Amino acid sequence: MYLEGIYRNFIVSELEKNNKHPHTRFSLIITISDPNKEKNVYHDTIAKLTKNNFIHSAVATEIQIDV
Repeated sequence: MYLEGIYRNFIVSELEKNNKHPHTRFSLIITISDPNKEKNVYHDTIAKLTKNNFIHSAVATEIQIDV
């Protein structure tokens, strides 16, 4: 699959050409996992988000099961 121009840097640069700034705020929560533990998908995904100037942070989770 190949996508061109559908990412944050492209949108920001297009807006800046017209003296505008992005103003739509949203949150996207994703789960990154590799059930077979074949690759370090978390590290690779975080590195690519950083490389492409995405703002991201880890969300601490806690699982509690009462029986």
